[in-house]
Amino acid sequence: MKMLRKIISILGIFGLMLLFLASSGQKNQIIINGIVLSETQVDKIEKTYNIKPRPGNYWYDAKSGLYGVVGYPAYSFMLAGHEFGKLDRKASNGNTGVIINGRELPQSEWVVWSQLLGYWIQPGSYWLDHNGNAGYEGNPIPVVNLYVGAEECIYGRRRRR
Repeated sequence: MKMLRKIISILGIFGLMLLFLASSGQKNQIIINGIVLSETQVDKIEKTYNIKPRPGNYWYDAKSGLYGVVGYPAYSFMLAGHEFGKLDRKASNGNTGVIINGRELPQSEWVVWSQLLGYWIQPGSYWLDHNGNAGYEGNPIPVVNLYVGAEECIYGRRRRR
């Protein structure tokens, strides 16, 4: 959990701006992956996280739990597995050719993940699960764990590659 908080703080650079962007122009609607949430869905989120979500237009990755405001990089994590529709490849206006769980990373997010790992992530399709395990799309064997990479980056215990 400590590592998760460190990663969230790294991604949280854009946090306040994203919350403002998410709420601007929305009429009390909470939209996730293009679907307007029902009151039942909003109530479930409120009970699960003990917070009422702000109106806005969000994307959500059900495999990893990452989420953000549509058009922007990942902001934070939720629990994985919520059913909020299909994640769009261009949900965060990606431009790197690095596809994670079907979403193309924007350059700013790609740089953060690359710094955590200690090498530039090459264009391609990858998967990322809720435990931080990541691998090549189509191969279930993980090749890296982002939480371990973050720990090595933050605490200076990076192995030589």
